[in-house]
Amino acid sequence: MRPFLHAFIQNPFTTIPPLVSLGRVSALCALISVSAPVTAQAENLLTFDDLDQIESLLGGFGSVSRDTDGEDIAMFRGRIDGAKYALHFYDCEGMNACKSASFSAFFNGDAFRTDLKAVNAFNSEYRFGTASIDEDGDLELGYSFTLFGGISRQTFDDTIDWWRVVLHDGTSFFASDTDPSSQESDL
Repeated sequence: MRPFLHAFIQNPFTTIPPLVSLGRVSALCALISVSAPVTAQAENLLTFDDLDQIESLLGGFGSVSRDTDGEDIAMFRGRIDGAKYALHFYDCEGMNACKSASFSAFFNGDAFRTDLKAVNAFNSEYRFGTASIDEDGDLELGYSFTLFGGISRQTFDDTIDWWRVVLHDGTSFFASDTDPSSQESDL
């Protein structure tokens, strides 16, 4: 008779040896992992392949239309609260499987403050979004995010809402009739 079995028969309150416990724990873990859905699958993550769903979520914030950029990669153009924007995709494999994206909006430099001091103040004070001045002297607001590995609908919806906030706060901050030192950030 094996020593463990002999000891167990003499004293049934003896603990099960670690090797036997390990086998039972391993079997239980295997059963749980097979029956539990993968978190990423359970969330139905959006990727670049889900352009219809991306368009639908963008449409919840205003008008939107699908287009292609100069490299023939899908993009979106839209309006949120009256402000025109574009959504471009980057880090693509050919014309597919893009891993990042950027919102951008341009505003006439004659209607907004476009001095370097104001741009630096915005970029320093506001957590989300960036401001820059293009070669024509126009104001550009931008907001980049990742699609690598997918993004949940809830997170993408929140990303669009942050873009809406960037547009609102950016246009308010750079309005030619406002003092940048009086601006309060929602970001």
